Amino acid sequence: MGKKANESEADVCQFDTLDEFLRFRKAFPEKMKNNYNYVLSDGIQENGFYKVIESGSYFKSFKKKLKKYISEGMS
Repeated sequence: MGKKANESEADVCQFDTLDEFLRFRKAFPEKMKNNYNYVLSDGIQENGFYKVIESGSYFKSFKKKLKKYISEGMS
């Protein structure tokens, strides 16, 4: 079982476009021993938490959710 990072050890990356995110993921693929969480956010709420639109723990499933979200007109 892989090493689990706590929130203070987590790396957070922000991307302005889907293409930018996909290029990054291609250059730095997931490693089996690490845990990942992906979030599509629409900014930050007043309480400091992100406004989560879509999320996922695995890149492939998250990418499918993003494509579905985009194809539905980002409603």
